Formats: sequence, structure tokens, C-alpha cells
Amino acid sequence: MAIDLTEAQRQKVRLYLGYGRGRDIHPRLESRFEGFLSAEEAAEIGDVLTKLDAIETQIDASSPVATTNTATGSIKALVGEVEFFGAENNAAVIDMIYARGRRLIQRLVILFEVEPLHDYFGDAGAASGGCVAIG
Repeated sequence: MAIDLTEAQRQKVRLYLGYGRGRDIHPRLESRFEGFLSAEEAAEIGDVLTKLDAIETQIDASSPVATTNTATGSIKALVGEVEFFGAENNAAVIDMIYARGRRLIQRLVILFEVEPLHDYFGDAGAASGGCVAIG
């Protein structure tokens, strides 16, 4: 039996896969929201979306301007059994958080069988767009 996603879940999937409005612009992705997913796949998508929301919260809390941080703007993150302290480690911690988010988004890519249109976590090394032929 096929399971349909809620509109809120659909919007989050669009967002994390880098798509804006979808109904008229991205029919391949939109066609997978209704009558395409098994109950197990829908549960997996719900799990991924929950984890991505948790990463968003972690990113907000890790911001140098977050109220939970010290007066110096340093962050502390527990990754496994390793603690990172100080501004010199901020970028490394954020990169690890972003990498985890990208791995979760790859699970959505596999489930929906579409490639992301944009990198939600803003990979600095990624191209900003495709090649445009001139002439």
C-alpha cells in the first residue's frame, strides 16, 4: 500500500533537496509524493526529516552568536567522545555537522530517486550553477 506524505513533509523534502515550489516546476520530485512510497519508505523519510531538524537546532546552538555560547563566541561540541573547545575548532565542528546533514540528504536522494538541485548546507566548494553555452 502506497503512503502519501503530508504537505509539511513535502515542503521539508523540497527544501532539503534544494527545490523551491515544486508542483509546476519539478514534476519528477512531485510525482513521488503520492502513490509512490511504501509505508517503510515513508517512515524512513520521517526519520530523516526529524534528524535534519535536529541538525538545524544543533547548527543554531553552535553559532558563535548563540546565547548558549560563552562570551568569547567559542563553541563546545561533543562528537562521540571528543570535545571541541575554542574558536579554532568552530569551523571543523560545523563542517562535521554539515557533512552529517549531507549524508542524511543523500538518503532522501536515494528514496526519491532525484538529484538535489542545490546544496542545502551551502558547500563552499560546490559550483554555483551549470555551464551555459555561449554562441
